[in-house]
Amino acid sequence: MARLPPELLIGVVDALHDGLTIPDQQTHFTLASLCLTSHFLHELSMPLLYSAIRVVLPGACEHLAQSAHVAKYLKTVSILEHRRPMREFIADIPVFSSLLTHARNTLRSVTLYIPVRESWSGQWCTVEQLLPFRCALESLTSIETVVVCRDGFLIDDEDWTNGIARCILSPSWKGLRRLSPGSVVLDEPFVTACLSLPHLETLFLHNVYSGLNWDALPALTRLVRATKPSRSPAIVVYICITGTERVRFDVERAQDLAKQHDNLRIINLQAETRLITEDTDMHPARVWVREMAESGMLWQLPATDIVWNYDHVKPVWLI
Repeated sequence: MARLPPELLIGVVDALHDGLTIPDQQTHFTLASLCLTSHFLHELSMPLLYSAIRVVLPGACEHLAQSAHVAKYLKTVSILEHRRPMREFIADIPVFSSLLTHARNTLRSVTLYIPVRESWSGQWCTVEQLLPFRCALESLTSIETVVVCRDGFLIDDEDWTNGIARCILSPSWKGLRRLSPGSVVLDEPFVTACLSLPHLETLFLHNVYSGLNWDALPALTRLVRATKPSRSPAIVVYICITGTERVRFDVERAQDLAKQHDNLRIINLQAETRLITEDTDMHPARVWVREMAESGMLWQLPATDIVWNYDHVKPVWLI
C-alpha cells in the first residue's frame, strides 16, 4: 500500500474518516494500523486517529489527558459512564475534567453521557468535588457543539437544591453553534440564555420540563420567533417527545406552533415498551441522542416519527 502514489494514499486515508464524528471500532483499528505502516501514512493517519474519541470511563482518560496528540488533534470527544458504583464515577471527575482541559484549544464538540446531576441530587458528592468539571467546561472557549445525554447538569446550584433543573450556559461559549442541554425547564431564563449565544444555530431538547406552575409555550414561542440582524436565520429548535417525561410537556400546543414555524421540529421517538426506562443506562431517548450526536446526525433530522429500539444500538467499544 505504501508504494501507491502519495495523492492516492491521501485520498484513501481521507475517505476512511471525516475527523469529526466518532469512528466505529473497525475504522479506529484501521487508522491505528496505518500509523504503523510507514512514516508517510503515520503522518496522514495520526491526526485522524486522535481527532474524535469515545471514552468509556474509566477507560484511558488518565493517559489521554497527558497525550501530546490529544492536545494537538482532538476535536470531538464523547465521554460515557456505564453501570459503575457512583463513588467510582465521582473519583474519576478530576480525571475526565483534566482531559477536557488538556484539549481545550482544539476541542470543538463534546458529548457527555455521565451522571453528574444524579451524583449531585443524590448527595453523593459536594460542590467542591464538581468544581474541576465546571472549570473544565468554562475552559472550552472554542467549543461549537455541546450535547448532554444522560442528565441536565448545566444548572444553577441554588435552583437545583430546590429540585429545579434550571439551565445556565457558560459565558465563555461565544462560538457555540449546536446545543442539547439534557433535562431543562423550558422557561424565559433558559430562552434568554440561548438567545445570548450569538452563533447558536440548532437547539435539540429532550426530556423537557414544562413545570408544574407555569406555561412553557410563551418561552418556546419567543425562542422560535427570535430574529435580529445578528441572528439570521432563526435558531432551529428540535423537541424530542418520548412520553416518559416526568412533567409532561404540552405536545399538542407545541405541534400547533410547529405548523406556523419551519424552524420548530417535533421528533416523536417511539421506543419499544420492553425497555426499562427507569434504568438510567437503558433510557431510550438518552441512548438515541448519544448515538445521533456521535454520528453527527442529531442536527440534520426531519420532523417525523422515529421507531427505535435497543436492537439498533451499536456496540460501545472501549478506549
